[in-house]
Parts: sequence; C-alpha cells; structure tokens
Amino acid sequence: MTLPIFILWTLLLGVAATFLAGLLGMGGGVLIIPGLVAIFHAQGVSYAHLMHLALGTSLATVFFTSIIAMRAHQKHIKIQWHIVGTMVPGLILGSIGGAWLASMLKTNLLMIIFGIFLAYVGLKFLLSKNGQDKARPLRKPLLLFYGMVIGVLSALMGLGGGVFIVPILKRYIVQMREVVAISAVCLISVSFVASIAYMVLGWNEPNLPAHSLGYVYWPAVIPLALMAIIFTPLGVKLVHRLPQNTIKRIFGIFICLISISMFYTVITGQ
Repeated sequence: MTLPIFILWTLLLGVAATFLAGLLGMGGGVLIIPGLVAIFHAQGVSYAHLMHLALGTSLATVFFTSIIAMRAHQKHIKIQWHIVGTMVPGLILGSIGGAWLASMLKTNLLMIIFGIFLAYVGLKFLLSKNGQDKARPLRKPLLLFYGMVIGVLSALMGLGGGVFIVPILKRYIVQMREVVAISAVCLISVSFVASIAYMVLGWNEPNLPAHSLGYVYWPAVIPLALMAIIFTPLGVKLVHRLPQNTIKRIFGIFICLISISMFYTVITGQ
C-alpha cells in the first residue's frame, strides 16, 4: 500500500470513528481497531504485531478524541466531575489487572459471555419506552467497583470502556447526553495509561514499521487525531440536539452490532 492510499484510508476511518466517539462517548476504538487491522494487513505489517499495533494506535487516538469530546461537551452541559473522579482510579487499576489477565486467559468463552451481555444491553436500549428511566442513588464505593470491573473487561476484550460505562451509568443517570459526556471524560485517563503501556511493551520489539513508538504507529495516529478535531465536536453537537430516545436507539443498534461481530469472530476465528 502506497503512502497516499494509506493516508486516505486512515482519514476515512477517522471520519467515521471520531464522529461516533463524539456521538456515543466510546472513544471510537470499536471502529478504529478493526479498521487499522485491515489497513495494517494491506500495508504488510508483520502478523505477529498486527493486533498489538492496532490496539496501541487506537488507544493513543482515543486519548485525543476523548479530550476533544470533553471540551465540546463542556460547551453544552455541566460534567459531573465527582463521578469521573471516583471511577477513574478504578478504571486505571482494572485496566492494568485486565491486561495481566489477558496474557493468561483464552478469550473465546469471554467473547461469548460478553456478546450475550452486549446483546441484552443493546436490545434493552432499543426496546425501552418513554418514561421508563428512573435515577437511582449512586454511591462512591459502587462507582469505584464499577470502574475496576469496566477496566478489567475493557483490557480483556480490547474494547473501549465506553461500551460498558454508558449502559451501567444509564441505570443511575436519566439523561443520556450526561452519560455520554461522563464516559468520554473517563476514557482520557484510561487511554493515556494504556497507550503508554503499549509503547513500553513494544519498545524493543523487532520488525515494527518505521515511525512506530512501541506499539503506537504515529503515521496513523496523526491523521486520525486530525479528523477528531473536526468530526468529534460534530458528534457531540448532534448528541445534544437529538431527542433522548433517539440517542438510546442509536446506542442500542451499535451495541447489537458489536455483539454480532463478537459472535462472528468466535464462529469464524477471524
């Protein structure tokens, strides 16, 4: 793959992923990872490093998209920083533990379990009716626990924490746009710590592409981050204009698609 073609495909991937990051508070990694795997494969990246490079590059991009999303959300809504501050330590600790577990566990069974869980969550969002949402009390120990669990699951599955943060917090916060904003902010610290870890883990690995820093490939991060500057605020702007139930339906559809992709991966081994 020539450099202009590589840049073109990366920019197109950035348009879709970063817009979605702003709209759903997921950081965009769910689209970026499979997109980068396909692009890196076409570029001739060593199969042994393909997934690690996609994950590390995605995490570095999520760091930028989440910062941009946070700044955009602050123009429309007051972010509940007390929730963010309580969840982040758990998210960081959980992601470190999850990365350690990921090196020892087989993931097929986990993917089936989480695929079922995500299908349930997605259908619940799709089938919920107006007026069903009720705010519940949310205590700090529970938030810290949720953060640790989400951190572990995210590291094990290679998914952005927003996939889990949004449905869990939606049980306690009525307004979907507030949940999306909190999710985007939480991803800043997690993606930063995880991307640094991928840089360190890949520091001495041979046969990585030129201009890689460990498992982070900066020629991909830069165009993706540039698209985030334009399209993440557009996604945030849209989420603050759409009706509450429309946001829930979009999130539900997307979660169901992720669930289907998990089952496809397990069945086909691809």
